[in-house]
Amino acid sequence: MFTVDFQSRTPIFEQIEHQIEEYIRLGILKNGDKLPSIRELTESVGVNPNTIAKAYSALDSSGLIVSAAGRGCYVSANATEIIKARAEQNLPEFEETVKKLLMPGISKEKLIEIITKAN
Repeated sequence: MFTVDFQSRTPIFEQIEHQIEEYIRLGILKNGDKLPSIRELTESVGVNPNTIAKAYSALDSSGLIVSAAGRGCYVSANATEIIKARAEQNLPEFEETVKKLLMPGISKEKLIEIITKAN
């Protein structure tokens, strides 16, 4: 389920964070789902346990997961809302980018096509 690219310039803990966030966004991980333990993820991915702990800590700080002492980590009850709120913060920048693309003559239809394809 989780993979890391050891050749990537993106730190491994960030790769794990991004994958968990993406799995939540896609509905693969749902609110309340239990995440693999640090030990399980360490063994399956082949990285240092501190790396996984760092990813989980960052996700916990952002509110996407919650840690229950002795029971593990779970996707928080409002994780999807947090991800949506973060995405909405990017809308002004997206709008500005759309304006810049429309100026040189890229059609609205082409942009809609790209957005539809990305979905």
